[in-house]
Amino acid sequence: MIFGSFPATLPLYEARKIRMLAVSTLKRTSVMPSLPTVDESGVPGYERYGWYGVIAPAGVNKDVIGKLNAGIIKVVGMPDMRDLFVRQGLDPQTNTPEQFAAFIHSELVQTAKLIKASGAQAN
Repeated sequence: MIFGSFPATLPLYEARKIRMLAVSTLKRTSVMPSLPTVDESGVPGYERYGWYGVIAPAGVNKDVIGKLNAGIIKVVGMPDMRDLFVRQGLDPQTNTPEQFAAFIHSELVQTAKLIKASGAQAN
């Protein structure tokens, strides 16, 4: 069993070398809308997924961050770019720098809980 990304697993699925059971997001994916979520498959509330984002070093001027964010929103909103993301199984989203910072913080908190619950230890 593997939790793989769509770009990595779709060719294997199409070649009938693997069977997809579910997606780990809370919503079904538009790439394979018939594929259920882990939540729908019996693990309520399960949600873990990979994501991509753009970050900058601490101390970068807020005006620069604002211009970078506006440019990213513009590019991600272009129909050709959105289509490219969707074909790769990605759900393109944009937000404010503050919302992204809050998201990263929530991911760190969730991951720390998972590590603690697993009993994993650094060597």
